[in-house]
Amino acid sequence: MLRGFRAEVISFVVVTLCALPVPAQPPFADDRLELSPGDSATFVYTNKQSAFYYGEAGSGNRFAFQGLNVLTQEYLEDYLLLVDGKTLDRRRSRVEIYPDRLVRRYGDAGVVEEVRLLDSLSVLAVKVKLSSRGQVAFLPAFSGSRQPEDFVQRRLSDDSAFAVALRSRLSPQAGVNYPAWAAVAAEPRARLSAPVLPQPASPAAGKPTAAGFADLFAGPCLVPMSFTVTGSDSVLFFVMVGNSDEEFVRLQRSLRKDYALLASRRQQRMQQLLTHSAFASNLPEFDRAVRWAKVSLDALIMNQQGKGIFAGLPWFNNYWGRDTFISLPGATLVTGNYAEAREILLSFGRFQLRDPAEARDGRIPNRVMPGEIIYNTADGTPWFILAAWDYYRYSGDESFAAEMLPVAGYAVTAALAHTVDSLGFFTHADADTWMDAVGPQGPWSPRGNRAIEIQVLWYAALQRTAEVADKHGEVELARTCRAAAERLRRQFAALYWDAQHRRLFDHLDADGSPDLQLRPNQIFAVSVPAAPLLALEQAASVTAEVVQQLTYPYGVASLSQQDDNFHPYHHYAPYYVQDAAYHNGIVWTWLSGPVNTALCRFGRQDLAFQLLHSAGVQILTRGCRGTQSELLDALARPGEDFLRLSGTVSQAWNLAEFLRNLYQDILGVTIDAPANTLRLQPRLPEALTSVNFKVWVGKQAVAIAYARNGGHFTVELQPGPAAASLSFEIFDAASATVGRGQLRAQEKVALTFSRAEQKLISSAAKIATHARIDSAYRHPLLAEVAFAQPHLRPDLPALRGPAWPLLNSAQAVRPFPARSVISLSDPSGDDRGPNGRYQYPRNPAFAAGMFDLRRIEVAQQDSLVHFRLQFARLVQPGWHPEYGYQLTFAAIAIDTDRDAATGTRAVGWNSNQTVPEDFGADRLVYLGGGALVHDAAGRTLLHFVPDDPARPPGNVENATITVALPLRFFGGAVEKWRLAVYAGGQDDHGGAGVGEFRAVLPQAGEWHGGGGEHASGNCNVYDSAVSR
Repeated sequence: MLRGFRAEVISFVVVTLCALPVPAQPPFADDRLELSPGDSATFVYTNKQSAFYYGEAGSGNRFAFQGLNVLTQEYLEDYLLLVDGKTLDRRRSRVEIYPDRLVRRYGDAGVVEEVRLLDSLSVLAVKVKLSSRGQVAFLPAFSGSRQPEDFVQRRLSDDSAFAVALRSRLSPQAGVNYPAWAAVAAEPRARLSAPVLPQPASPAAGKPTAAGFADLFAGPCLVPMSFTVTGSDSVLFFVMVGNSDEEFVRLQRSLRKDYALLASRRQQRMQQLLTHSAFASNLPEFDRAVRWAKVSLDALIMNQQGKGIFAGLPWFNNYWGRDTFISLPGATLVTGNYAEAREILLSFGRFQLRDPAEARDGRIPNRVMPGEIIYNTADGTPWFILAAWDYYRYSGDESFAAEMLPVAGYAVTAALAHTVDSLGFFTHADADTWMDAVGPQGPWSPRGNRAIEIQVLWYAALQRTAEVADKHGEVELARTCRAAAERLRRQFAALYWDAQHRRLFDHLDADGSPDLQLRPNQIFAVSVPAAPLLALEQAASVTAEVVQQLTYPYGVASLSQQDDNFHPYHHYAPYYVQDAAYHNGIVWTWLSGPVNTALCRFGRQDLAFQLLHSAGVQILTRGCRGTQSELLDALARPGEDFLRLSGTVSQAWNLAEFLRNLYQDILGVTIDAPANTLRLQPRLPEALTSVNFKVWVGKQAVAIAYARNGGHFTVELQPGPAAASLSFEIFDAASATVGRGQLRAQEKVALTFSRAEQKLISSAAKIATHARIDSAYRHPLLAEVAFAQPHLRPDLPALRGPAWPLLNSAQAVRPFPARSVISLSDPSGDDRGPNGRYQYPRNPAFAAGMFDLRRIEVAQQDSLVHFRLQFARLVQPGWHPEYGYQLTFAAIAIDTDRDAATGTRAVGWNSNQTVPEDFGADRLVYLGGGALVHDAAGRTLLHFVPDDPARPPGNVENATITVALPLRFFGGAVEKWRLAVYAGGQDDHGGAGVGEFRAVLPQAGEWHGGGGEHASGNCNVYDSAVSR
């Protein structure tokens, strides 16, 4: 910063008579985000423990992931409110979204509704205030099923509340302790009665029973009861999640007595966060975005399994190691929240894998979930070491450094033993980087076995471990780390530098050949702080390439738009499933972080601030209000003015990078608490003319102000009253020192640079330094760099569709004919796998019987062949209503000519199953999220992609899957076909589509089955039926 100012530093001013004001953080009323009647947006709140509520602000909830979720399980889909017998229509409400609550004002009804969570309590509170006394009814829709028999319902023993539980949650599973019950109570106490369907209701709704409510809600749910309070002008409804009557009774007492206090404490906590890390500038709307980012990011710091950070809501509601460590600086360190940062790191350190027989020995987990810990990432561990280093530098916590050094040391020695090759590079599997999407045919973006950012992170982790080892007398560990780092450094440029394009290769393949795709991962070689692997000119060239080729004014693409594999849109059914695009073109909002760091390093903070401004606009005005989505489409779709948002609605690492960029790169703050030093290198863009903010050097608070006024630029610093002597250094954008000195308790130091006088203005004090500055620094390679311009290639392969025919629901979902040609029955309860010991995955979504085949029928009518499979049961979590069911997978092998020699024996699609020796599969039909037809050589002949929730192939009521496919793709006379049908769990890897068989391992986990005899490669089929 100090742009355009060139001065000789003569002295600085020390003032003790006046205090530097810490910016007052405005009350929450100033941060409300408003929606007019008829508008809607989403919102999300957490309880800072294990619960969140995600919903629609100005309408009923519209997606299955919306509702009240506790410990990864959804308990409440939504609710209806009736006042004096009339439904409150959210579409007619004026909505105010605050950091701590949502308010709906129904002007025509004179009603105000407040919705909030309470810290640490698994409670959704809905308060209804009337203009006069009246009758208020609350109708909760409990999540999980539309079938009443799937629930247990009861009144509490003291008749104060009504409780509901899914039967599948009443049997605790090993390693998982999901709460079983959701209970509803009211203050004043409510009268309980059978629900009455409000009028007008959906035309599809039948008689006014619980079943008639199904069409009013997005996901499968049950409305068993109405809670009505009469004669009050203020009513409070509580939806509580827990395990016992005693728990609910105790919770009710607390809520009835202390609700206002609990709500106030929640607000005070948020206000304290903003005061503790105060920030204000000359841009009020940007300041609002900063405050919302802090509150929304802090909301993701949870206590679900020890302290951790949810990666993103609604579906990444667990701890992802990589995401947590990337998020840590922005989520905790720049705001001075060192206590939680320490807890998070210590918690993950305890989960380190320590098993020398394991190839992943020494790794920190990639995911920590209820009942399961997963280590499938190569970059999580070096990110952990770098996050631990950052915490140490910010906090000065020497005892932490001593405790974490053995963790880092073990990670280094284990990696050297298992994964580092002869060149010093860290090797890994294709999907072990952050670009980890996997489909039925393998990774969508394979990057094995030596990705560029993995080497950069490994190198930096080695350096940081060596530095701490030196300080703690671990001479041998320090020597080992430096030797490994030097071995990597010597080979790095020779193998990763692309001299033709003056950039870095994305990864090296296992055979040593470089991958030529242009991806953004090379930017980490510039942004990750460590002794550089690149010369300055190389780093500048890499930055220029990433900005010009991959960075749009709104974010960074995951693949160049010139690449034939570029996917501009995340969701583009039926041409491809969303995971095909996940890391192959669309914008990841967190990637703006490293790009902004590199831009500021080379004097292009103007471009960096454009990306920050774009993020701020999204936080305040788009998508889930007050936060930022995981993804953006790379390009706007034809005829649309705005990019579509996608992925999770509130993602930790991009919010964190937004704040880290602000503090570390724009404000230029570097904390070195072990050295008791604060370093500042302000790089304010032209739009920012004044900022006031607070930072923490260890336990010492320092208020700082920057101001640009005409020809002057002023820096002011003032520590708090309890501060010990603290050193400070100020640098210009070219890293030349322009001021240094000591800060003492409550003394204000002011430095004003003058362009006209070419010096530092002062009224007292002696010379501090004679360094000269040139603050208009901008590296020549980036002087004229501009963002990439979005361009949609007309010949883009991803948008041309596949080479085989696609069917939609209207074509493939037909009534099953009255007469079947083939009918095959299967016994009940034999879904135990080939060894009879298979277990279902432990997540309650996997209900008993959903892999149990009962009947298979085939019929022919006109030019179509119809397939109908019946199971003991099917489930519909609601994630894809167009499917009608999920998590069950089936393969139908068809021997069309009854000649074993002409077909294949492999069932494929991760089944690890073969058909009988006298069977030759000429066609294979895979049923999951739609249907695929393959020939014996594995070629796709036909693909059915469901697209209509009103016409799904699955029916949970009669537990059937039915599809009709053109006969011409099969061959042979249908009545002579021989069938072999195999069933198991469906795994679409979170990316939608048909999917494949879900894995079975020796021990069941939350999302994989158990009972297999081998560590991997087990048959993944639970049940089968073969015709004669």
